[in-house]
Amino acid sequence: MMRIIAVALAAALSASPAARIDLPVHASFLAADPDRDGVVSIAEFKAIRLAGFDALDTDASGTLDDAEAPSLFLHETVWSPAGPPTHRRVSPLDADRDGHVARNDFQRGAATRFAAIDHDRSGFLSRTELDAARADVAQPHGPVGRTGMSSPPA
Repeated sequence: MMRIIAVALAAALSASPAARIDLPVHASFLAADPDRDGVVSIAEFKAIRLAGFDALDTDASGTLDDAEAPSLFLHETVWSPAGPPTHRRVSPLDADRDGHVARNDFQRGAATRFAAIDHDRSGFLSRTELDAARADVAQPHGPVGRTGMSSPPA
């Protein structure tokens, strides 16, 4: 009887979020998991994104520009029949297209990004899921994926 209880307890623990932690735990994962339960909740994910925004916002303006966060901005070529093409840097996070990413714009996509990373749909991010997301972001996407270009006029 005790053996059955011990097996049932082990099974229950292995299904809990805390039991899913992979060892060794990296410092970046610990930073994203302040309660040390072995997974990152949506609230922890949002908090770490805001901390990241604040760290990038070196002039404390409440917005990020190309100089503060160049990886958020893409090159865009705009073709005009009236003259030569113009080049500018734009960010898909810049909702009002003013050349700056506001704090709320940066945070707006947090839930969508969280859901995209949460492959097992547990409502929590494991270290494995976060590592996979970091690896995906680090992959070079080539000129098509990293450069926004409109087509030249026909």
